[in-house]
Amino acid sequence: MGAVEYNITDGIATEEIDTLNDGIATEEIDTLNDINVYPNPFSNVIWMENVSQKLYSIGIYSVSGVEARSVSLKGNEIKQLVLGDLSKGLYIFEVKNDKGKILYAKKIVK
Repeated sequence: MGAVEYNITDGIATEEIDTLNDGIATEEIDTLNDINVYPNPFSNVIWMENVSQKLYSIGIYSVSGVEARSVSLKGNEIKQLVLGDLSKGLYIFEVKNDKGKILYAKKIVK
């Protein structure tokens, strides 16, 4: 797995550099109102809520780009994600559409 780097301003990832795609892919990340994630900071569990009809893929990444979790979130679904095994620290919560395009990312803290 390659590295994923983020430029983070005020807690929002504004740009992603994904070295998984031949080492040279840069993509802007837009704000997405369809997905809610709480609480933040979290201790062992986060809740994700999809208020749209769309299917999304959710990824939780360490700041070094290592994927900690990957799940799908259906339209109008609320899902609990147990993350008790993760070390305390900063993680990136990333939302992709059904084509794999990154739509949104934000920092979450354990």
